[in-house]
Amino acid sequence: MTLAVQGVELFRLVKREKELHRQILTFSISHDNRSVRIYGHYPVIEGKKTMFYSHPIHTFDFIALDGEEKWPAYRFMRNVYEAWMAAHFKKLCLTIDTIPYHPIYSSNPRENPICTSPHHLGFLKALKVNTSRSQEPQMKTN
Repeated sequence: MTLAVQGVELFRLVKREKELHRQILTFSISHDNRSVRIYGHYPVIEGKKTMFYSHPIHTFDFIALDGEEKWPAYRFMRNVYEAWMAAHFKKLCLTIDTIPYHPIYSSNPRENPICTSPHHLGFLKALKVNTSRSQEPQMKTN
């Protein structure tokens, strides 16, 4: 949740916080010996005030239908990692790259772009994300 708050502040820095208003920024899973519950967490942004809320996405019961419901939670989280996270990461990188230049951090703003480093580009390519800045993030669909 702390990272989601920092994400809102990052978008606020470049005056794009409205893009995050009521959009799920993080997920959580709780479980016990019978069931799994998946929640999405989203901000409600009103001026400089940000409040976070949880939205129940689904509950899966391990025992129902002779255990047939034991894989949907895994498939959901795998899709979060393979599709949602890649698009979200690219949105964060593009936002970081639009932060106004500040001379304290570099003598040349093109010298050290944060999310276009080979490490980040390699991560994006491993997730099969189009790294072109002219297009919207490409999400894998199964």
